[in-house]
Amino acid sequence: MRGRLRKILFLFAVISLTIAATPMAGADDLDTDIEASVVLGLEWLATQQNPDGSFHDWDMDAHTGLAILKFEDRAIDLGLDPLDPAYEYSDVVQAGLDYLALTAVGDANG
Repeated sequence: MRGRLRKILFLFAVISLTIAATPMAGADDLDTDIEASVVLGLEWLATQQNPDGSFHDWDMDAHTGLAILKFEDRAIDLGLDPLDPAYEYSDVVQAGLDYLALTAVGDANG
């Protein structure tokens, strides 16, 4: 009985160590999927910007601020300045910031 228990415990230990040492399958695929989702999400979001630089059609200051923050975060993640023309969404960021600056001045005066 003891010999059988030892064999079972040994087999359990070997299986556990094998599982622990095996790299997580698909981790690179997951990173690739996440990156693709971020790229597609920002592409879509950029198409939602209004001609005046705002986003959405209600509570525009809040929506614009959040959208611009996401574009800025992405630039920083890529090691870029959000307003650098080398960043593909620099025009989106600039238009959004211009809109927010105009509405902040308007709110202060009215």
